[in-house]
Amino acid sequence: MAIVNSQVKSDDQPKLFKTVNDILSKSNDYESRKRVLARVMKGWGSGSVEFRAAKVRENLCREDLIKAEKLMLLSSMVFTVEAYEKGQLDSLLPFKSGGIIMTRGRLGEKVLDPMLGISQLPILMPSSRMAELILWRAHKGLQWYSSQEC
Repeated sequence: MAIVNSQVKSDDQPKLFKTVNDILSKSNDYESRKRVLARVMKGWGSGSVEFRAAKVRENLCREDLIKAEKLMLLSSMVFTVEAYEKGQLDSLLPFKSGGIIMTRGRLGEKVLDPMLGISQLPILMPSSRMAELILWRAHKGLQWYSSQEC
């Protein structure tokens, strides 16, 4: 899997990241995009067309979805890396974890973990497609929650 390095700029993203972002741009449904990317990833690699087509049709497992989500995050790090290198994220106390720039928040993981159930969050720039998909997912969740109150 590709790792974001500090030399990659938004103008010359790797073809892999462009492909991922193309998949992400086809729908506003976060889970749908993750499943599609997981299937595409299963079909990558060697073998005949028939073999790869059979791999794509296989049931997805938890690991497939985890790998797809990580690739979604990695492909969204290009703009974050630029901001990180310019020092624009310093107030978020950023750190790198597996090529992804993360934060534990300004108050630390002791506050973040009880609030959200996780100890760190990826830092995404608002212009990234991944950030947009996460906002759509949150919005959909709020709509579902408010419709349950009626």
